[in-house]
Amino acid sequence: MGCNIPSLVYFLAPGDPREAPMLMGLTPPEKGKAVRIAVMAYSGGETDTDLITVERDLESQLSQQLFRDFKENKQAVSIIPTGKVQEFKSNHPGWKKSMDLKEIAQYFKVDYLIYLEIDSISLYQNGSSRMLFQGRANITVSLLNSRNPDESPNPKTFACMYPSASKAPIPNDPSTSPRGFYMAFIEYMGKRLAWYFIPHEINQDITCE
Repeated sequence: MGCNIPSLVYFLAPGDPREAPMLMGLTPPEKGKAVRIAVMAYSGGETDTDLITVERDLESQLSQQLFRDFKENKQAVSIIPTGKVQEFKSNHPGWKKSMDLKEIAQYFKVDYLIYLEIDSISLYQNGSSRMLFQGRANITVSLLNSRNPDESPNPKTFACMYPSASKAPIPNDPSTSPRGFYMAFIEYMGKRLAWYFIPHEINQDITCE
């Protein structure tokens, strides 16, 4: 099945109708203690001006979504502020080549490091001359369990289209600005990426948009 034990615990909980985390559940080091998490994204130097802040915005949106989900589940959580992650990147310009995920997790003193490598991302439907919005993204999602690195799950690919293929692209006109669509797309991805680490209702697959 390719399941990992922490996720399976969620799935088998009596009376819990939710889907298990798609990658791995985030559990506290001890009962009653907060889970410490850092979220880091890397885009390889995205040059499209509409996407220049995508690393920071995706880190922020996923962090906010995880915080809301933990609060809803009445679980304590501490998430490294996105500003601190950006500060780390600025102070360590060669981090991508010189540091591995374990070293970064140790730097932030977290239980889990979520790493999002943005392989591709775009806002416009192919061939529409930027006249129709249809966001697409492919992201490699990695998770380091710093307490037990050998139990960290294998990375998974997150593939996303917004609006989905069953819906029409959104016209690029005064009613929808590129920035407005971009932020809606980032919010959509943040919700779906959280499912890799948090149980979610089955019908959210339909209602998330």
